Amino acid sequence: MLWFVFGTCLVLVYYISMSLWLQWNYYVRSNNVSSWKIQSNVTVSIGDSNPWVPLFGLKKRPAAPMQNLICTINLLNAALFGGVVAELIARGKSRVYFEWDLDRVYFWSVGLLFPSLFQGMAEYYWHRLMHRAWFYRTFHKLHHYHKSPEPFDDMYTHPLEQFGYYFIFYSPAFLVPVHISSLLLYLAIHGITGVLDHSGVDLQLPFYRVRDHGRIDCCRDRP
Repeated sequence: MLWFVFGTCLVLVYYISMSLWLQWNYYVRSNNVSSWKIQSNVTVSIGDSNPWVPLFGLKKRPAAPMQNLICTINLLNAALFGGVVAELIARGKSRVYFEWDLDRVYFWSVGLLFPSLFQGMAEYYWHRLMHRAWFYRTFHKLHHYHKSPEPFDDMYTHPLEQFGYYFIFYSPAFLVPVHISSLLLYLAIHGITGVLDHSGVDLQLPFYRVRDHGRIDCCRDRP
């Protein structure tokens, strides 16, 4: 139970703190919007110094239908999902190992590469499925309500669709033997890029550029 609580709290602290930092550093403090904002022509909350977090209220910007409720449900689901996985790993119910008894080549090629490749391919096809007519109308359309997303808008997704992404995200821990350090690195990288992708901030990093939701005529692995 201890690891369940730890995992749940870790997800909450990581997600809220990173989203609040993006919100404050760009949407509150920055002035030159066109230099960093994706679709800056449809942005409506630049300079809003009243931060919004699921569980605690609504934004000043026009709120989507039931936005606080849906984002809160998804944030709690994300945290609980992380808590359950942490508890299963601690109880030895996964394929995560802690000893350094395997070859380093295996550690880096399978322990880090496989989770990243699996997550990328599985999310791509899951996302493509969500863009099929019935699935889009029933589930995914909700996520595209905000044409120019901002921090926390990534949680405005149908809970059943979001559950699929969480399932894919944590699956590598149960599919192949993976060292705990490799798994944590994988979770950190994709957890951070997942938040950045929906921040609306056009970050240009050395090996990564955030452009999700910058166009509506293409379909990436990110929702």
